[in-house]
Amino acid sequence: MKNTITLVSLLAISTGALADIKAIPVHMGAGELCVVENPKVQPNFRDLMLRTLAMHGHNARMVQAKTDCPVTMTFDARYAMSGGYRRVLKISSFVVWRDGAQIGSANFRFSHRPFGNGTVEEVVQEMVTRLFGG
Repeated sequence: MKNTITLVSLLAISTGALADIKAIPVHMGAGELCVVENPKVQPNFRDLMLRTLAMHGHNARMVQAKTDCPVTMTFDARYAMSGGYRRVLKISSFVVWRDGAQIGSANFRFSHRPFGNGTVEEVVQEMVTRLFGG
């Protein structure tokens, strides 16, 4: 019984950490996806996002504007200090556009619940999964 409670608690911790991701899924197949450059976002976040998109079958091509391709994705990510000693991902958003109209999105917001919010890699992976599917 004790082992079962421990296992259930660990599962709740690992899945609850990413509960602050809200998504409106996009129904489109894998393939080329134009991603609008955002110079305000750190290059390491952008690179992680591009690698994660590739793992999901999307060949991302960086562009300068939403109007450069029929289907584009914009992104944002902001970091802040937590507890005065460590840097954490506070918010992140991915928005997919088709011909200038929003067709899907995924948003993450940091919460102060116990056990943190998952690693940046876990957050990006879950955002892409929820946005584009498994």
